[in-house]
Amino acid sequence: VADYYDCYGSANEQLRAHYLLGCAYRDLGEAPQALQCYQDAIDRADTLAADCDFYTLSRVHSQMAALLGEQMLPRQQLEELQQQYYYAFRIQDTLCVLNAMGQMTNAYNMLEQTDSAALIAKNLVEIYTKKGYYRLAAIYSGEIAALMTKNNQGDKIKGYLNFYESRTGFFDKEGNIEKGREFYYGVKGRYFLAVCRYDSAEYYFKKEIENAEDLNNREYAYRGLYMLYKQTGQQDSMSRYAQLAYETTDAHFQEKQSDELRHMQ
Repeated sequence: VADYYDCYGSANEQLRAHYLLGCAYRDLGEAPQALQCYQDAIDRADTLAADCDFYTLSRVHSQMAALLGEQMLPRQQLEELQQQYYYAFRIQDTLCVLNAMGQMTNAYNMLEQTDSAALIAKNLVEIYTKKGYYRLAAIYSGEIAALMTKNNQGDKIKGYLNFYESRTGFFDKEGNIEKGREFYYGVKGRYFLAVCRYDSAEYYFKKEIENAEDLNNREYAYRGLYMLYKQTGQQDSMSRYAQLAYETTDAHFQEKQSDELRHMQ
């Protein structure tokens, strides 16, 4: 179909055809081919035409940004997000603009620019709240809380935690978060550690270890317990969790190297 429209279609038809072909490769897990198709779609867009399909063009840049983020290429991801933001803003597609901003927080987080990530997340919370999208606002409140713990501001996140727990719908009646979001337990543990409520901090760090399956969560919880026992002067426990944190960091690094090698291949 893409070949057909390249011969007989308009610029907008070519743009859409190559975009859809890129999405097919994306769903097959073929990132290089998907990125090439998205680039082909961008090349065929006539941005000077009055009827240019900026709606689809913004989506192309969004999909490219998501793939580049998965490949751990945050600088290139940010470039695509800026294009997504520009074209979406041009046609007043508010939700697409906000989506671009949301992805920017992840890119800045990967670049360790947590102040920039937190600033964007705070803007998103304010905008979503004003527009009545309270669940989305609450989700980004959790993002702010996580970022603030990285900046040693864990004592200032209680309001964000409460909003996240009450509005996201991620928790059951017993206060357990849904599968795949156990990182939140570690964030809450850091809050209790910052306000010197050590029993509660220990409870949430161990809850993260018990429920989480991925190495990133375990590493975060082990580091939290190391900090806790260091702060309370429990040398044996401190040494134990320092060793566990080290071993998990090493395993996580090896896993990440394997993932990056697969991406390169």
